[in-house]
Amino acid sequence: MSTGNRSAKALLTPITDDLMYLGAVFAEEADFRPDPERAHEQLAERLTAFEGPVAEALSQVKDPAGVVYSRISQVTVEEPWHVGRVVLAGDAAHASTPHLAQGAAMAVEDALVLAQSLDSEEDVAGALAAWEARRRPRAMFVQNLSRAILKQETGTPTTPEEDELLKIGIPGAAHVLVKPY
Repeated sequence: MSTGNRSAKALLTPITDDLMYLGAVFAEEADFRPDPERAHEQLAERLTAFEGPVAEALSQVKDPAGVVYSRISQVTVEEPWHVGRVVLAGDAAHASTPHLAQGAAMAVEDALVLAQSLDSEEDVAGALAAWEARRRPRAMFVQNLSRAILKQETGTPTTPEEDELLKIGIPGAAHVLVKPY
């Protein structure tokens, strides 16, 4: 379940019958770090506008050790994703924000397309070049749209290119990603 307001977005994911993952996204200053002694209180302060299941899950967080903080970030390897016979794939080459939930899918696609390229090209160098030429545009589409959605949710200004991607949106991205390429 995902819900949001102007200042935050919260995501609840059941782990077991007794355990729930509560994820939250906020616009924050670049130097923000939670107070290790008050992380649970700071989280509660930031989610005061939420009611229902989010508030209920949040009320169970009584210990700062129950809060794991990490900034959302991306990885974009601009250089070739391969050197000799060594390949970077998945998040090592093109980690995205989680907004399209495509991290594992992109890694699996990398592996499948790499296998196809190795089967169809005459040498390893040609196969790796063909693999990256095929994968990079798709991985960058996912990464760029994911980043645009994050910026939109946190009220961060977007570029004209990101505005165009936001017109596609998540439903449109699903239509793009299901097409063979």
